[in-house]
Amino acid sequence: MINKIRLRKDFINIQNNGNKNVCSSFIIQSYKNNSHNQPSRFGFTASKKVGGAVVRNKAKRRMRELVYSLKDRFKEFGYDYVLIARKNIVDKKFEDLKKDLNNTLKKMFP
Repeated sequence: MINKIRLRKDFINIQNNGNKNVCSSFIIQSYKNNSHNQPSRFGFTASKKVGGAVVRNKAKRRMRELVYSLKDRFKEFGYDYVLIARKNIVDKKFEDLKKDLNNTLKKMFP
């Protein structure tokens, strides 16, 4: 189970004050919040540029599954992450998405 970001003000705060890392399938925004003892929280978004409602929901499901599968890489407490889908996320193989996320996390936390 992962903690989710649900409030619009939290998404906007992360967008305005956080760090942004881009890969071919998604964008990761991260922000170190003030609660150091709280587990990390995650938000998932897909705009209409990605596709219709069915495609956007599929993109968000894939990003959620990526986070579940690599939850050991998100051991840092007190961080908020927003994953933003890009157009080609639904066409890529899951293993390629996993590699993209892993490489992006290595850049973020060497």
